[in-house]
Amino acid sequence: MEKQKEKMSKKKIIILIIVILGIMLAGLIVLSNYMMPKTVPIEESTTFTKDELEVKCLAVVFALNMEDYETLQQDYADETMKEFLTKEKMDSAKEKMDVDWKANVSFGDASIVEMEQSGKLYAVAQLPVTYGDKVVTYTLTFDKEYKLAGLYMK
Repeated sequence: MEKQKEKMSKKKIIILIIVILGIMLAGLIVLSNYMMPKTVPIEESTTFTKDELEVKCLAVVFALNMEDYETLQQDYADETMKEFLTKEKMDSAKEKMDVDWKANVSFGDASIVEMEQSGKLYAVAQLPVTYGDKVVTYTLTFDKEYKLAGLYMK
């Protein structure tokens, strides 16, 4: 009789462990779904307009090219980006690239999507810019107020 009770107790513990693991797995799936970025074409956005984003992209790149970091910080950047848009930090970033930043510039077409990640909405644009014979692809991230929230150059 005691062996039968012991078997039932072990079965209950195993079932409890399986249920707990199932709940933890479901929680991880929900959390990862929340954290993973979801994108839609910018034309389907109800928050951003493609035309305004294209203008913002060009304005940011023009200000970077002119080294007008004061305007970038005051007019275009969100609070977290301001500290990165300084002459020292941008010169350091530019040094790592084999580009003649004073060469003739031509702009390609921007590829823009709306992205939702962790409950926040952004517009992400990739803009190829040619400096002489080198192409720099800018990845510019804007928040809902069209403020620069991210900048990557490659």
